[in-house]
Formats: sequence, structure tokens, C-alpha cells
Amino acid sequence: MKKPAAGAVLLALVIGALLLYGWSPPVEEAPEVFHEFTVQGVMGRTIAYYYFPGIYGSLYDAESNQRLVSKAKGSGADFILLRAFYNCTGEGMLVGDPEEAKTRLEPVIEAAHREGLGVFLSPFVESMEFWPEPRWTLGADAWTPLVVEWAEFAEENGVEMFAPGFEMALILDAEEAEAWFPGVLPRIREVYSGRVGFAEIPYGIQWERLNGSRVFEGYDFAGITIFPWKDYDGVHDMRSLDDLREHVESQARLLESIGEQYGFDELHVATLGMDFWHGVMPSAEMRANGYEAALDTLSNHNVTGVFLHIWASEHDHLVDATDVEDMLRDRWTR
Repeated sequence: MKKPAAGAVLLALVIGALLLYGWSPPVEEAPEVFHEFTVQGVMGRTIAYYYFPGIYGSLYDAESNQRLVSKAKGSGADFILLRAFYNCTGEGMLVGDPEEAKTRLEPVIEAAHREGLGVFLSPFVESMEFWPEPRWTLGADAWTPLVVEWAEFAEENGVEMFAPGFEMALILDAEEAEAWFPGVLPRIREVYSGRVGFAEIPYGIQWERLNGSRVFEGYDFAGITIFPWKDYDGVHDMRSLDDLREHVESQARLLESIGEQYGFDELHVATLGMDFWHGVMPSAEMRANGYEAALDTLSNHNVTGVFLHIWASEHDHLVDATDVEDMLRDRWTR
């Protein structure tokens, strides 16, 4: 019988020792975060527009949760924005499954916290269905109970930031919205101890009415959404980085004026997106260039936080393109 070679015996002993005492592969050290903004956030899964049963399961699972959170952390982000998504109807009925959403969102929150990222959570219904030609309607009586339910969920899961909706000034009737913003806040405070803000488009007739009535008194932070556009002879588009910078500059000044009006210390761009580039959605490379131009502009103002919309090399974001991740890594890590 052949005697085992000395090398094989040694290898077996080493493997046995590793199994006995436990071993895991070396973990890549996380980069040091450079804080261009106090809050550097990115969107979680881009769930939006149209709900169908199982939609959360098609986007959220343990592997994809960890992968997305790791990419966020590796890009220098320290917050992730999550949506509890609903459809609506022309008759004002909400369509969704909060239990399905909670089951899928809870592990994402756990994964984010495990990696040291904060979470910004908001119930969400897509505002573009309400204007300029409304196809959906929504009343405060239907929306408020869901806001309170999600505020309770946020408290139970240690969520750091919460908003009662995005662009609700466009969604609710003007008179109803005027009463809703100050009225829903104490309902949230009853069940949630984190920071509560709003996320609105800071211009237009509806905004002027709400802001003139100071409906945002008592909120912890101001949030606006920025999707740069310009009117080119009646066409909404974006056709140059100079025009993009000009739009972002105007929005940053509006955000600062909101801070001065209410005394807010936290001024966040709750979503920084990019929908148009010469009539189509921008390429990943162009999106990275546009985001970089926007971040350059915002960093020259008293903006404390930003959340990027589409950014990741994931199937619901930019597929396999890493352009935005690479840009963020260059800006937000050392």
C-alpha cells in the first residue's frame, strides 16, 4: 500500500484545523467615506408606477438585498431610500399589499443597518399619474391611515428618516393638502420617534399656496425632488449640462429659501434623478456626468443631503453599467 505523501498529510491537517476552529474568507475592507454631504443616499429598488402581486418578491431577496447594500456602501453612500409602493385608481382606491411589502422590506432594512447605513422610508404613489392630466385620484382619508401604519413599521424597525409621501402637493386636492400636511404630522409623532420630513417639488401654484400657509411648520427636515428639465419651445427636455446646472442651481436656492423661512437645519434633495436627455432616457455614462454636474452645483449650497435615483449596476437600475457607482466612489470615498 502506498504511503501518503508528506505534503498531502500536511494539507489534510491544515484543512482539518480550519474546519475545527472555523474560517471565513477575508472580507474586503470598506472604503473610508468622504462626506461631501451629511447624508449621502441612494435609492433602493426602483419599484414604481404599477403594482402587481409578487412585485416585491421579483426585486427583493436576501442575495439581491446584500448585493445592493454592499454597492451602496462601496460607493460612499451612508443612507438608502426605500419605498412602500401603491397604485391608485381613478376612483381613489389604493392598490397594494402592505403585508407583502413589510415582509420584503424588513430584511432590506436589517441588511442596511448591518452594514452601517441609515434608512429613509416613505409610502409612495406615483405623482405623474395625477398631473398634468389626472388618471388617478387620492384623498387624505384613504392615504393617512397607511402613512400611520408605515410610520409604526418605521419605528419598529429603527428607521432613521420618514416622509408621509413624495410630491403629495401634486397628488392631493389643493384645499385638502393645505390641511393634511400639518394634520398628519402629529399622527406620525404618536407612533414614530425618528426624523420626519417632506419631499416636494418647490414651485407651481399648489406649492405657493401650501408654502404661503406655512404647512411645513414642525417637520424635522425639508426635502425636494429634482429631475432637471427645461422648456425648449414647448418641449420638456434636457439638452446640455449647462442647462442642467442652471436648473439644479435654481432648485438649490429654493431649498435654501425654505430653510430660511422655516429655520430648517436639514435641507435634503430627497430624490435627484434624470429623466430626459435629448428626448430619451440618458445612457449610464451621461447619467453619471449629469449627476456629477448636479452634485458639483449642490455642494456649493447649504444642502445637507442627497438621494440619487437610478444609480446601481442592477437589473432595475442600470443593468451592468457601473458609471454612476464609479463616479460616486471617486467623490465619496478615499
